[in-house]
Amino acid sequence: MARVEFAAPLKNFTDNLERCEVSGKTAGDAMREIADRFPGMRDKLLKEDGTLRAYFIVLVDGRDIRMLEREQTPVRADSVIRIVPAIAGG
Repeated sequence: MARVEFAAPLKNFTDNLERCEVSGKTAGDAMREIADRFPGMRDKLLKEDGTLRAYFIVLVDGRDIRMLEREQTPVRADSVIRIVPAIAGG
């Protein structure tokens, strides 16, 4: 199973877990699995239609999914997925 690592600010929504495992075969599947497992993450990660919000950067094996196949980015059993808040400002 792939490992998901949460940035520190997200631990408030993941029962203080720093990581967990998911079985999804794509980045989108993995994020929906996280949203199902941790209801507090659902509104933060997903839009009403189930697609990913832009509030977070999702990395699969160190590569930003926005530069790959977005939600369809493949996830292997040995993949590491990191979810980090997007930083914005001026």
